[in-house]
Amino acid sequence: MGKKEEIADLFNKQDKSKMKVITEDDLKGLPEPAQRYFRYSGVIGMAPVKTVSLKQKGFFRMKEGQKMMPMQAEQYYTTNPPSFIWYGEITPIPLISIKARDMFVNGKGSMLIKLLGLFKVGENCGIEMAQAALTRYLSETIWFPTALLDESVSWTPVDTNSAKVIIEYAGIKASGLFYFDSKGQLKNFTTERYQVEGNALILRPWSTPIEAYKEINNLNIPYRGDAVWHLDGREFKYIEVEITELKYTL
Repeated sequence: MGKKEEIADLFNKQDKSKMKVITEDDLKGLPEPAQRYFRYSGVIGMAPVKTVSLKQKGFFRMKEGQKMMPMQAEQYYTTNPPSFIWYGEITPIPLISIKARDMFVNGKGSMLIKLLGLFKVGENCGIEMAQAALTRYLSETIWFPTALLDESVSWTPVDTNSAKVIIEYAGIKASGLFYFDSKGQLKNFTTERYQVEGNALILRPWSTPIEAYKEINNLNIPYRGDAVWHLDGREFKYIEVEITELKYTL
C-alpha cells in the first residue's frame, strides 16, 4: 500500500459520528492540574478533534555520540480509534537520506527504516512495539488535547502540578506522568517505553520535555520540544522537533 493509500485508509477508520462540544462539566472529577491544563489549552467550547495532519522539522540521531542530523516529517492521527502514521526523512549528509515510518494502526505498532527510501535497514513489530507506539501517541496528544478527554483515557491525581494518565485500546495499555506549571502549561511527560536496541526492545525511562508554546488553531499548545532516553543516569536526547503546520478535522 502506498503512502496516499495508507493515509486514506487511516482516516477512513475514524469514527465520523457528530460529537458534542466540550464543556466545564467534562472536566469534573479530573485532577486539578489537569483541569488547569485543559482550561489554559482552550478546549472549552470546541468539538473533539477527530483527525490530525501535521508537519515537523528538527534534528534526529540514532545513538549516543552521533551528531544531530536534519529531519523533516509529516504525521497523521485519528483519535477514535487512537492511531497514527509518521513519515520521517533524515539527511545525514547531502544527497543521502534515511526514510522512516512509525505507526500504530488497528492496535498494532511497527517501525520501518529504509536507506535512500529503497533498502530496508530495520523493521520492528510485535506487542512491545505496539505498547511503545501507543505510548508515543499518548505523549503526542498534547498537540490535539481534546483526545485526552476521550473515554479511552483515565486520569489519577499525583500532586498539585502533576497527574498520571492511562490510555487503553485493543488490549494495549500505555501510561505516564504529565507535569504542569501553575499557569496550566504542560512542561514534561515521563514514562517507561520500549527502546529498539539491535534486535531487541528494552524498557527504559523516557521523557518529552517541552521547550515552547504558542497559539495554533485557537488552542494554546506546545510546538517545540525534545525526546530523551534516560540511560543509567545519562540523558540521551535523540530528537529535537518543531511543529511547522497543524490541521484538524472536528
